[in-house]
Amino acid sequence: MKRVMVCVVNNWPYLHSYFVESFANLITYTREQSKNTRIWCDFRFVWGAYVDVMRNESASVAIKGQYDYLIMLDADMVYPKETIIKLVGHDKDVVGGLYYWKTLKPFRNKKGAGYAPHAYKKFAGDIFSEYSQYLSIQVEKQEQDLVEVDGLGGGGMCIKREVLEKVARPQFECTWDSTELSGEDLDFCKKAKSKGFKLFCDLSVKFGHLTQAAVDQGKLLDLTEYALKNHSLFTNEESEDVVIKPDESINVNDLQKIVGDIKGKNFVGEIRKAGGKENGKTKNN
Repeated sequence: MKRVMVCVVNNWPYLHSYFVESFANLITYTREQSKNTRIWCDFRFVWGAYVDVMRNESASVAIKGQYDYLIMLDADMVYPKETIIKLVGHDKDVVGGLYYWKTLKPFRNKKGAGYAPHAYKKFAGDIFSEYSQYLSIQVEKQEQDLVEVDGLGGGGMCIKREVLEKVARPQFECTWDSTELSGEDLDFCKKAKSKGFKLFCDLSVKFGHLTQAAVDQGKLLDLTEYALKNHSLFTNEESEDVVIKPDESINVNDLQKIVGDIKGKNFVGEIRKAGGKENGKTKNN
């Protein structure tokens, strides 16, 4: 049996109902399929103010518990129910699914602007800092679903325990390189690559990245696009009438009861508070 520690990383004061529903379906489906897949998952909720601190806490939980894999689920995302089974099934050092930045940015490796993938290849010769050499892959040009990459976003990242053990703590750090802030996920990827490990992105495993609506001169920007995408990801249904309501969130204090009640299926979890501040920097993508 392959044992997987699933850590939910969250620095919001609430959990969005979209995440909770996708998480419940994910855990339930993985456990229901365990006799066939030989994959069993436990989970923890890791709460704190700094993303790198929470990810290091998650790594420690997986190492101390002697789990075969760590999967980190960011709470501002939604995940297909097959996520754990597909990622663990690849048996890679580090592998993740496909998701996008939730801010519209100009593309640096092609014309125009859009939501860039959180999956990167490194190119030499950039005039900026080392980390600015990491460019988002062009998904439409990939010839297969499983693509080797040089960097991945931390949400939905699946890591073998061996990798966490050889990349000494702190495995994740937000660091300054020249004049640029490097995210903790890219920092980890760089360290893992330096130890000889390989990183992959499964383009067929698609995550939704939840956002808040931006209002500009009375116009609501991008809300419908995100709502439709995230709705279809965990319902497998297309809809033209999806609205993100202000009250669609779950307070931290209600989490234990909700997790225990959803589906009524063996939800034994724990909330861990990631304490301390390792370097005073955090990043919100």
